[in-house]
Amino acid sequence: NTQASKAAAYALLARLYLNKAVYTAGSPEGPYSFAKEDMDKVVEYCELVEAEGFSLEDEYFKIFSTASSNEIILVAATGTPQNRYRMTLHYDQNPDGWNGFATLADFYDKFDENDPRRGSEATPDGTEYSGLGRGFLFGQQYNDAGDEIINSRNQLPLSFTKEVPLLGAGTEEGIRVIKYHPVDAGMYIFLRYGDVHLMKAEAVLRGGTDNQSALEIVNELRTARGATGLGTLDEASMLDERGRELYWEGLRRVDQIRFGTFTSPWSDMENTEAFRVLFPIPQRALDTNPNLQQNSGY
Repeated sequence: NTQASKAAAYALLARLYLNKAVYTAGSPEGPYSFAKEDMDKVVEYCELVEAEGFSLEDEYFKIFSTASSNEIILVAATGTPQNRYRMTLHYDQNPDGWNGFATLADFYDKFDENDPRRGSEATPDGTEYSGLGRGFLFGQQYNDAGDEIINSRNQLPLSFTKEVPLLGAGTEEGIRVIKYHPVDAGMYIFLRYGDVHLMKAEAVLRGGTDNQSALEIVNELRTARGATGLGTLDEASMLDERGRELYWEGLRRVDQIRFGTFTSPWSDMENTEAFRVLFPIPQRALDTNPNLQQNSGY
């Protein structure tokens, strides 16, 4: 699974057909019209991936700890850690980080308390990195010996808060995220079956044909993860489920554009212009090729 396979091609085709309405829309910002024949193609390619022997993993974080997981379709496996954890961890943790990215409180609150995907607490036993949990790091942080970590700047216990202001945030503010734990060999997943499973559910929700309902497909995944099943499913809850399953995996922007929420207001942004669903074409490219025309709005 470190090389492209038929399953990888099927998964990419499913993703392309799922997003076809976005790529071919009269206006980049929508509205998007999802054709039934395209959604049927998504279902078809997702089932072809499953026929290659992929299945849902019972232990969620096992997916990100071994390249031999049942879910991994295509992965870059280097065999050595690549320091991705440093992008989010506090500099007083082990391993240290540059105290960077945090998630939003309203996204964290989309998880049920009993959803294992929200994370697992550390079990410090004296071995290296044993003081570091998986998933969302919230509240008091501990070192490998199980002692409270002290913030070297203010000499207070290092306890990550739920809220993080856009400007002027303290070093301990914001929930941090670890999906690829430093104790594991370095790898990065490009395609996995959990995404394929939810693509199939979304395609059925948008009119594709399958012998299961979209809700049944989603709850099949939630059951495998140890989460309580949903009672109903609509576009909003489908997007939420993709967020819970696929956070920190580089898919959110594409998902939000497809669901029409990318430019919607959120906690730190009241309004975003619709044209920003596209990036600007770099000036160097425009200067080099007179046939290119800058995207509208830039």
